[in-house]
Amino acid sequence: MNEGLLFLAHRIPFPPNKGDKIRSFHLLRHLSARYAIHLGAFVDDPGDWQYADALQLLRLDQAVAAEAAARQAGEPERPAHR
Repeated sequence: MNEGLLFLAHRIPFPPNKGDKIRSFHLLRHLSARYAIHLGAFVDDPGDWQYADALQLLRLDQAVAAEAAARQAGEPERPAHR
């Protein structure tokens, strides 16, 4: 079993179509070869929720995401646990 690693990102790293997402995606892809990755990230675009299952391409041990817009509006967060 690989050692665990907590990776915190300010945006969900999928799809890798913007600079910060591309960087996080490739870092996670590289690190996942050696570590059991636990990802914590915000979803700033509600359309990105459709990619939550696609994060499995990174072989993550666990992923948690919370909607940033809901936090800003004072609404309760909708965590998605994998």
